[in-house]
Amino acid sequence: MKVTHTYQKYNPKAAYGIIASDFTKVSYVSNKSCKSGELCLCGAGESAIIWKPRTSEKIHTFTRDTGCHPISCLKASDISSLDPRVAIGYSDGLVNIFNMNTGDIEAHFRAGRSRVTSMDLKNDLLVCAAVTSAFLSYF
Repeated sequence: MKVTHTYQKYNPKAAYGIIASDFTKVSYVSNKSCKSGELCLCGAGESAIIWKPRTSEKIHTFTRDTGCHPISCLKASDISSLDPRVAIGYSDGLVNIFNMNTGDIEAHFRAGRSRVTSMDLKNDLLVCAAVTSAFLSYF
């Protein structure tokens, strides 16, 4: 008789609340303890969440201090940088930059009066655009 392997059945835990909203794209990020592509960053209403999709585990939540406007755009920096960051643009034109490891807000500014449409975050340079204006920021 051949030896067969038995595998444990995977039963995910229940997840409640907003998991992701359809307004923003889901992007895969990585940190030093996980392989590339094991974590995903998605907008969920007024906050951004880093999930581990394989285990349905919420790793980190980034929330805004004031106001409750939905996220319109988000971008994560490369993990190769010393301090990985997450830039989050909101529908009212505000942009918050969070430290991915600690969850603290490092910078915030208003990119325009209407929603942030696109962003790019490389090393210490953030380029973002709102519907009516373009803004370039170094931090």
